[in-house]
Amino acid sequence: WCGSGRKYKKCHLNRADEAEPTIKEILTAQRDALDLRLCMAKKMDSKPCGSVISEAHSVSRRTSLAKIAVNGHVYGYEPSDADLAKGKLERSLKRMGVGKASTFTGFCNMHDAELFRPIDALPLEPTAEQMALLGFRSLSREYLGALKMIRMIRPLRQADRGKPEFWQKGFQHRVDNHEWLSNLRKQRLEKDHNRWASLIAARQYDRLSYLLVKFPPQPDLVCSGVFRPGIGFRDEPLLDLAPTESNPSNVAFGLFPAEGFAFFAWIENFVEAEKFVKSFLEEPEGRKSSQLIRFAFETFDNVYVSPSWWNGLEEAKREFLLYRMAECNQPFLESEPPSLIDNGMEFARWTAGQPEQRFL
Repeated sequence: WCGSGRKYKKCHLNRADEAEPTIKEILTAQRDALDLRLCMAKKMDSKPCGSVISEAHSVSRRTSLAKIAVNGHVYGYEPSDADLAKGKLERSLKRMGVGKASTFTGFCNMHDAELFRPIDALPLEPTAEQMALLGFRSLSREYLGALKMIRMIRPLRQADRGKPEFWQKGFQHRVDNHEWLSNLRKQRLEKDHNRWASLIAARQYDRLSYLLVKFPPQPDLVCSGVFRPGIGFRDEPLLDLAPTESNPSNVAFGLFPAEGFAFFAWIENFVEAEKFVKSFLEEPEGRKSSQLIRFAFETFDNVYVSPSWWNGLEEAKREFLLYRMAECNQPFLESEPPSLIDNGMEFARWTAGQPEQRFL
């Protein structure tokens, strides 16, 4: 009944008498499963991959992270392996060097350098090409994370050691459901990843729909990620995120105050994405900057902030942002539903200019 394909006597017969797994065992299995290194661009051209899988930055070190750093450091959300293994909700930002922030092992050194040169070596304006590359890199990070979650299934199934059989059956049933959802998520991300890769390889940037908002540069924070628009900024339902119903397409988001812009981008026509950005445009002019920050913390864990900006916020505002980030970004636990309704807190005072938009 656990789905291992092994005979019961060789699998779960004496599982209740075995010692429960220690934290050290859990962490070792977790680290082994999460140590996945591959190049997610090897099918985009005929060039052979480089010899090394890079510690690629999902947010550019030179053009973005360095601009918000203080003495070469930023603050970021990075729960420890031990905390995640215990199911602990981490509610703090950690100080880290810009060389370590936002890295993931999803590209070889050759593709990382060549493919992302327009966003790593050139100023972010941003052009449609730059928005597409920023979105693709964030989508690659998300896709790699989905592959890692699937690798976690096998060691996870050993976590019922030392428990009575009724508990084992309930636990394995929950893992079955987790595995099904993980595989579905992986399939959908793979399909979307292929679409973005095809667009970039063919340089078909005219297929990109986007909303671009510009404002005076403020070195406060940076965020890059992808999401599916389930609700708007008034919590109005847009997309049914039930596993068998939801549209698998993703919307790319980037918030780069130091460069003076934020954007939402997606491929071709996506009605719910268009409704989402229109709900943002309906926010009062004086609230748009704070709502972008609220959205970033609410939706992503790939947020890095300037220590001077963060320390300058009132404690209640910091606690609110951390609480919503922790509650809405748990990979293994049931999360609170997101909510983008404005609570009146002011996190920034950027004044946005006339938005630029292209909806296909």
